[in-house]
Amino acid sequence: MRETYNLWENLKRRNVIKATVAYLITAWLLIQIADIILHSFDTPDWVMRALIVILILGLPMTVILAWFFEYTRDGLKSADKVDTQEAIRAGERIKNLILVVLSISFVYLIYDKFFVEYEEKEVHSSKITSAAEEKTIAVLPFKNLSDNKNNIYFSDGIMEAILNNLSRIEDLKVVSRTSVERYRGTEKSIPHIGDELDVAHILEGSVQRIGDKVRISTQLISTEEDKHLWSHNYDREISDIFEIQSEIATSVAENLELIITSKTRQFMTNAPTSHLKAYDLYLQAANLEDASSEENLKAIEMCQTAIDMDPNFALAYVGLANGIFDLSWKRYTPVSVWKDSVLNLVDKAIRLKPNLWEAYAVRTEVYFILNEFDKAYYNVDKVLVLKPNNSRYIGLAGEGKIRQGNYQDGLELIMESISLIPPIAVKETANRIANKLINIDRKLIYKFVRKVYENSSPSTTRGLHSHLLNAQLYDRDYDSYLETSLAASKRFKEPNFVQNLGEAYLYKKEFENARETYELLAKMNESANNSFLKNSYKHKYAYSLIMTGDSARGFSMINKYRELLLDHANRNTFLTYRASKYYDLAVIEAILNKPDEAIDWLILAWEQEKNVNFPWTSNLMGDPMLDILRDHPRFQSLLKEVTAEEALAKRIFRGKLEAHQKRGELLWLAD
Repeated sequence: MRETYNLWENLKRRNVIKATVAYLITAWLLIQIADIILHSFDTPDWVMRALIVILILGLPMTVILAWFFEYTRDGLKSADKVDTQEAIRAGERIKNLILVVLSISFVYLIYDKFFVEYEEKEVHSSKITSAAEEKTIAVLPFKNLSDNKNNIYFSDGIMEAILNNLSRIEDLKVVSRTSVERYRGTEKSIPHIGDELDVAHILEGSVQRIGDKVRISTQLISTEEDKHLWSHNYDREISDIFEIQSEIATSVAENLELIITSKTRQFMTNAPTSHLKAYDLYLQAANLEDASSEENLKAIEMCQTAIDMDPNFALAYVGLANGIFDLSWKRYTPVSVWKDSVLNLVDKAIRLKPNLWEAYAVRTEVYFILNEFDKAYYNVDKVLVLKPNNSRYIGLAGEGKIRQGNYQDGLELIMESISLIPPIAVKETANRIANKLINIDRKLIYKFVRKVYENSSPSTTRGLHSHLLNAQLYDRDYDSYLETSLAASKRFKEPNFVQNLGEAYLYKKEFENARETYELLAKMNESANNSFLKNSYKHKYAYSLIMTGDSARGFSMINKYRELLLDHANRNTFLTYRASKYYDLAVIEAILNKPDEAIDWLILAWEQEKNVNFPWTSNLMGDPMLDILRDHPRFQSLLKEVTAEEALAKRIFRGKLEAHQKRGELLWLAD
């Protein structure tokens, strides 16, 4: 008993107890701080575990050091050589240290217990009440009650016009048309739909057209209470259609106590045309927007006829421009053929009606294709002034910020754009989401893409195919790359998917299969072979010829394509996909065993698409045709720069994603 007492007294005298307490409190505080800091930098879990192990191992070392040494004003001294007064002073210093650390720990505990918990409760509470308090609405597809069932384009046009009018009100969040299309003819209850779309209000209606008469019935419903807030029937002449659309949007805004600016009100009341037949043709053309090439041509003819009927019909000019633009992609028409006509049509529309957001939207797409990014983002901003809740253009504005190196604001805008997508519509918009985030958080987005790809219909997976291939290429998983390409080429018998299959065979070094695939692709692309989209596989086709013994033909083909690319590069006349052409040149130079020239082109490609759309991190990591470059210091330096940009973007993105998920948003986008 006395020995135990003496040991305890010695522990106190040598300040071992105080040193141990000080160490434990300090270690606890360090763990709390490290947890916040390491999490913010997306540090691997093993770093935290290693820190905890080090701190645990440090405890016995602290006890031993405290037993044998005292910390005095003159530094560490052997405890046996320190007198009682010096030991007391050393104990006081440790006691003061304990008080300081305890004070810091107390402040941290108060903040963590009350402020953080209060903030989380407040966020949770606001999430629960947001559906009822937020000004949110979904406009469901209007029912076509006309005897002529083909009049669905007319009821859809009425619904679209009302939705566009509501979308111009800044304080109102309006769900996009694509997200509500699933509820056409649905038997789901209003509260159920409101819950799936996370909206507080639903506007539903019907349209009946009889000769020159039209009857439109609408009702505004609270999703939480399943209660009608407002309803009205409009029995009018069809010539009053624009007035009715304006009245409906205005009535909804008044019932939701929204402020409509004078500019917005003016736009709502301005009829797009005085010629009803022209408007009818425009609505029919708009209904064919995503149709086949043949129907696309019909839409172009309808818009042109509408313009002939009313030369001041601005929307018809936009419809015509959009039709030509869409058809050019479906037919691989070179940009030089359609660029001027499309831009001239849009300019005409804007001169007629300066506040037409659809015109600025077409301009945006064209300038992106032309690599004129300043002009593209200028028009993005114009769209958002006129239609502030457009999810797609909020995301594009975010890309503009990132291109300037402003990741904080850019990613916040991108996150905002994705937050506007209802969880129920995530599958349908997965390709757009992946396009926004694939170069920001590759691992997370690939996981998201795979999940959607495995549980979706062919129409949904069509756009995700390239993202899945990029994941497999990044991992150099050429077996899976070939398997995915084979499945897609059977499902989608189009040139792009055949081209991917040719690459898959090349990566697997199955050169005979690659050659056969590229020969099939050449037959599919016999027309309009002056388009770069038609030529983009030629160097790989040439490589398959070289590797299957047809070297003369292969080198002739590859040099011909190289000369074509160099000519346009030297004259700076690439009109579209400039960075991808630089990448093609890099691969060609690598095939021709010119590593420095190849790296020069890769650097140009990176500078062209830096921070935003550089899609070839996967290629840099996995393209076997670049293997000749991998040990080159300049290639390694480029790869380091590209991946460093991604790492920076990922850290910021993860922090913003966590903040959104704490508010109950984007929970579907998780590891």
